[in-house]
Amino acid sequence: LSGMAILTDKPFVIGDWIEVDKYQGTVIDITFRSTRIKSYDNSVVTIPNSTITSNYVVNWNRLTSRRFDCVLNLSLDTPSDKIKKIVKEIKVMLQNDPKVIKETVEVTLNEISTSSCDIKIFLYVREAEYAKFLHAKQDILCNLLFLFEKENVELAYPTQTLFVKRKEDVVV
Repeated sequence: LSGMAILTDKPFVIGDWIEVDKYQGTVIDITFRSTRIKSYDNSVVTIPNSTITSNYVVNWNRLTSRRFDCVLNLSLDTPSDKIKKIVKEIKVMLQNDPKVIKETVEVTLNEISTSSCDIKIFLYVREAEYAKFLHAKQDILCNLLFLFEKENVELAYPTQTLFVKRKEDVVV
């Protein structure tokens, strides 16, 4: 019955990249009893159709866009007016990128932590195919770095300050 459900509902077809339970791969065969996928490492995984119908199935081929989000950690020395300016410039840059879905762009100063001022970026990229998405992501990140260089904004690195007490500093 599970095989019939898969063959009639068609949650995926041969050639789709799917995720079922802990397995991901390209569907290479669908029978009444099982579905075979070729995983990342080129191994073939046979999944009983009863497992597929009792679990979630993510069909990555049916995506129309992909989510991109990142946190940029700016140096705590960055002046507040510079942070406001850079947040606006990032938003404008991303909204003008043809690969980005303009209405989804969110750029905010999200947090002030012990070592940085954190800008959160969230958006969707029109490229659903994973390889194309990776190239779009690379372009966005390079454009961000270019903008930081242009505006002379430094990224922060996690730091700690260590105070060492010398023996002569100890009062008895």
